[in-house]
Amino acid sequence: MSQFNIAELGDNFKKASESQGIEIIPYIDGFEQLYIFFTILGKMFGFVGSDIKSKVDILRKHCTEDTNKERYVCVNDMLAYEKEIGVAEVNTRKFSSGSRTLLRLHRALLFIHKMFIEIVSTSESDISSHIVEAYDDSLAKFHPFYIRGSARFAMRHGVPLREDLLHKVFGKDADESVVAEDIKTAAVYIKTVYDQVEKLYTHYDFHELP
Repeated sequence: MSQFNIAELGDNFKKASESQGIEIIPYIDGFEQLYIFFTILGKMFGFVGSDIKSKVDILRKHCTEDTNKERYVCVNDMLAYEKEIGVAEVNTRKFSSGSRTLLRLHRALLFIHKMFIEIVSTSESDISSHIVEAYDDSLAKFHPFYIRGSARFAMRHGVPLREDLLHKVFGKDADESVVAEDIKTAAVYIKTVYDQVEKLYTHYDFHELP
């Protein structure tokens, strides 16, 4: 497995935020880093990592292999195109719409932003309750009861102590102050991208895609 790189994560979302209409490739490249992050946290977060990976793979295929891949360069063009041809809600074995797929990543991105903020803003060693709070304030509202219960259990029992998490993800020799600044920087770009994509989904009335 590749090593998690917080600077690369921030750079990918920075590039996505600076592009017109939110460029998809750097967006999903950022999620590739987040997949590594959740995988490092262990099997209790495996369900998050596998969900991210499957959706990244769908979007990357649209961007690189679709017969109309030029319509999948940025989020705005993708949403407009799939609305125009009426496939935004489609999710079958043969075709999963980019709009529906990216919406799931978009919802997760707010949780990830809140999670990063909690990691750097608290001095408490046990941060599990803070991560659960971040989940409840974001992604939980889109999950059915049984998934919410499983997710909260994983966070309460699977989130390492703050110092152990930082060592596990960034290495024992990492400078905590430098790591904290890198996380804050990445969080800023993540939130910028989230806000812009949120506006696009509102514009196309796609927030309730099944």
